[in-house]
Amino acid sequence: MNMPDNFTVTYRGQRCRPVQSRIHAKKDGSNISVIDWETNCPECGVKFTCFTTHNFNGPRRRCDLCKTPDRSQQTADV
Repeated sequence: MNMPDNFTVTYRGQRCRPVQSRIHAKKDGSNISVIDWETNCPECGVKFTCFTTHNFNGPRRRCDLCKTPDRSQQTADV
């Protein structure tokens, strides 16, 4: 990726830094180009990485420990 080291994107108040662009294999076997992002979790502050497509529909906001539990699991517990 040809971007300055200090390049960041602010998405919904959260700063994200692009790490690399790469090819990702989808479940159906096809390949898609994605961007890996580095950011900090707004809940606990830990640095984590996530990826988005080049359409940039927004990176994940929280780390694995702080992300919202799967909705299907919440409804199964009711």
